[in-house]
Amino acid sequence: MRDSGGRDSGDRDFSGYVRKQLGPLELPSEREAEIVEEISEHMREAYADARERGVSEGEAHSYAESPFLPWKELRSNIGRAERTAGPEIEPRDRAVFDDDNSRWLGVGEMLGSIWLDLRYGVRTFLKRPFFTAVAVGTLGLGIGATTTMFSVVDGVLIRELPYNRSGELVTVWKTWLGRERVGSLRWREYEEIRNNGQAFQEVAVHRPERLIMTGSGEPTSLLVGVASASLFPMLGVQPQLGRFFQDGEDGVGALPLAVLSGELWQTRFGSNPGVIGQAITLDEVPYEVIGVMPAGFRLRNRGVNSEIETGVDTGERDVWVPVGFDGEDVQDWSMTLEFIGRVRPGVTLAQAHAEADALLQPVQEPSDMVVHLEFLNADQTGGLRPPPLLLLAAAGILSLVACANVANLLVSEAVGRRQEVRTRVAWVRPGSR
Repeated sequence: MRDSGGRDSGDRDFSGYVRKQLGPLELPSEREAEIVEEISEHMREAYADARERGVSEGEAHSYAESPFLPWKELRSNIGRAERTAGPEIEPRDRAVFDDDNSRWLGVGEMLGSIWLDLRYGVRTFLKRPFFTAVAVGTLGLGIGATTTMFSVVDGVLIRELPYNRSGELVTVWKTWLGRERVGSLRWREYEEIRNNGQAFQEVAVHRPERLIMTGSGEPTSLLVGVASASLFPMLGVQPQLGRFFQDGEDGVGALPLAVLSGELWQTRFGSNPGVIGQAITLDEVPYEVIGVMPAGFRLRNRGVNSEIETGVDTGERDVWVPVGFDGEDVQDWSMTLEFIGRVRPGVTLAQAHAEADALLQPVQEPSDMVVHLEFLNADQTGGLRPPPLLLLAAAGILSLVACANVANLLVSEAVGRRQEVRTRVAWVRPGSR
């Protein structure tokens, strides 16, 4: 005969054997059947364990029976435990000591003890499916919500930006005095910092635009990133195919070049490497494809931009083109650009801010502008910070409520099982589990 775990139990009817040895317990038939089945299950598992170790059937049976009191004494103890409240059960720690409490058990014996506890726990849960479902479901809801929200917060607020030495990157922008409107830098202001700034090791600019691609399939509105040639080298980004813009290919007289996003290259051009050197048409202007961005590259634009239809910039761009070829003169004051710079080693944020303010004051228009500077990581996540933190806090509170509910369930279950535990203590010899 095989037990529930698939092990050899020697074709022995332990239930019948236990019932015969105990005799009538003079308890309700349902309770008596539970006691007989529980003792039988213990003996069945112990017998199967002994047989797996090569013990004979007779010795295995004796081993399975050894933890229990003599049957006459066991029957008497069960009767007293079931019929009276009895004394409070004294806690006994038998998990790590042997029978005479004279030595610590070895690692193998401790693991075996833990395995017995696990099997008992599984049996208990299976006998109470409703309690198990409620407890597991409640904990699962709390843990799942907290884990999900922490993953969001970790990806948005905690983890560093996926750029080279991102902790050194800063952004500069302006606001009108007394207003909430956010203003970016103009090309002339960018050139002022690039040519005369000492606090910045590298500088770059970018902005989003909405252009229509035609000539290959249906006309498609694309979100295009306009960038200086210095942007991608500063961020440490490498193309997965082709190359990026180079110095002299941006600004006034910039060349009509395009770098496709990894997603557009896959969906529109079927990941064809032969796209390099071909031309795409954006707003009726032909652009030569010179490269493909790495898959998943993102660079958010600060704040709300009219080119971002949803009002929230995820950083996704379909195509990147060099600044200067968007139908406007890059010297035009109406063209605003997002500034990113890398501060030199040893330069503090306050020093870089003071220098940017001093350089921009003489050239900025209007004159009532206030210059701001902060680390790029804070800038990229600033608008997204409150909602995820609030949701994470709510998920944490939900987890606490779930734990409290499960604790109440366990207390109620323990109170209801006091009689059962008292009876179990009455089964075994001192020092046995």
